[in-house]
Amino acid sequence: MQEQMQRERFERALSKEAYEAAWRYSCRLCRSREDAEDLLQESLARAFTRHGQLKDPQRFKGWLLSIVRSGFLNRYQRQRREDEQQSSYWYEHALQQQHEDPLALQLADAMARLPQQHCEVLGLFYLDGLSIEETGQVMGLSANVVRQRLFRARAAMRSLLNIDPAIVAASQEN
Repeated sequence: MQEQMQRERFERALSKEAYEAAWRYSCRLCRSREDAEDLLQESLARAFTRHGQLKDPQRFKGWLLSIVRSGFLNRYQRQRREDEQQSSYWYEHALQQQHEDPLALQLADAMARLPQQHCEVLGLFYLDGLSIEETGQVMGLSANVVRQRLFRARAAMRSLLNIDPAIVAASQEN
């Protein structure tokens, strides 16, 4: 009976948005679709068994993404070299979402060439819509460190896209 109640409570907390964010994050972290599926499955199982530890149900998505990240680090960190590029996820995602939009493909190419740390912080903040604080919570960083990483990641992205910082500053003033 208690297990049934626990299952129902978990199913209510696991919104479509949280599930999709966990899936996207798994894809960004892993090299292949199969690895991402395994990581997500393991993370959902871990979240289910630990759901009672979550104090604030409003923070479920960030909490779930923290579990995904932790699972990735435990399972894959030893296998990955720091200078490896992201998988073809960005190309697949751009093609699925933008139907060969040249800008989307250019962004996907730039994301694939960014270091993992930049890719991760940009993805959590912009693609998954987490706040700076939530991004920090997922990555185990303070809000100030997240701000610094976002600043550096944006600069790296502008560099890869050959965007003049003066143009960006002018567009933000308008």
